[in-house]
Amino acid sequence: SGSMPRRQPLWSDTAEARHYFTADETGGEGTNSDGDEYARLGGGLRRWRTPVLSGGRWRNQVRPADRTVVIADTDYATLAARPARFGELLSNATPEQRRDAAISRLTNARLHLAMYPASCSARTQREDAMADLYAVMSDFFGQDRGSVDRQYRTLEDYVFAELEYTRSRTCCWNSTTAAMEEIIVAYAHDEQATAAAAGTCAAPTAFRAETADRDAGGDGYARWRAYAASIGRASEWRSWSEDETCSGRDAHGDTVGARAASVAGFCTLSGGSPAECDAGGDDGAVSSAGPLAAGAATEGRICANDTDYYRVEAGSAGATVVVRFHHANGDLDVEAVSASGAVLATSAGTTDEERVRAAGTFYVRVFGYGGATNDYSITIE
Repeated sequence: SGSMPRRQPLWSDTAEARHYFTADETGGEGTNSDGDEYARLGGGLRRWRTPVLSGGRWRNQVRPADRTVVIADTDYATLAARPARFGELLSNATPEQRRDAAISRLTNARLHLAMYPASCSARTQREDAMADLYAVMSDFFGQDRGSVDRQYRTLEDYVFAELEYTRSRTCCWNSTTAAMEEIIVAYAHDEQATAAAAGTCAAPTAFRAETADRDAGGDGYARWRAYAASIGRASEWRSWSEDETCSGRDAHGDTVGARAASVAGFCTLSGGSPAECDAGGDDGAVSSAGPLAAGAATEGRICANDTDYYRVEAGSAGATVVVRFHHANGDLDVEAVSASGAVLATSAGTTDEERVRAAGTFYVRVFGYGGATNDYSITIE
């Protein structure tokens, strides 16, 4: 398999190749984030071609022997049907093969991120592999998502959280390097060491453009640039550049992807203290609310008939607060309230994410619908 020139051809075993043959993104049904139909993009295994030297140039042509069965370039309906057909033909992979194939794809995505830490496509490919791993481990090995995260997640998965491509300027930045990845990961390890020394657990700061730095006129990555300088590696840090056109170039803060809400909390997996039920000052009083720090996710837990409050200093420009959780484990709702308890905004959906926005000093109330319980992460965006 292989796609654009910067991705060289890869040889895969049967089970791993099955994913690429059967994924709609490789030429099947549906559209990408730009609204382009996958079947029209030239991807996917759909016809065999042979390079032929003609007029001094190499051209890819269909061999004469294949011309009776080749799919025409403009037969989009048939092209789009190919992944489903391959799913039928390649259905004989064993559970162990499917598990190992997902793990192999996880490894490949992580290796790519080790060289290009801003890569949004590698972050998404990692989460696609995790989605397959969740499915096969649930269907054949009796493991739920939490136990899969506990066994297979790494610190780097949280540091290089999946981002929304159209709302994140990091996704335009292709010129990051392996040296920068070392700096980012070193920062994360120091962050964990500082928390451990204080007897607490802190969710790793996700590497992305941060709103506070952007609002101050920076490129969004001042945190890591300053850290690089502090450890004598300032010359190895590169400033942000738009290496490919993307709509997220002007974002004042990257947006973490919705699937991040489904990932078990880092501190929950590591046994850290933020999983306690009083993480947010949850005695049901606004007066007990602690400040919600900008930039990093804070983890909490809603227990039975529990309420967590957080104080947000948003200023006149206002701020959006996002609470992410795995909805299937319990429905959480969110309100923005004033100091007197007046409701300013409410978010009570049925997805893995709730968002509220308000200005000035306000308080965020997190609670379970109908007494529901769940772990969550809360972030100012």
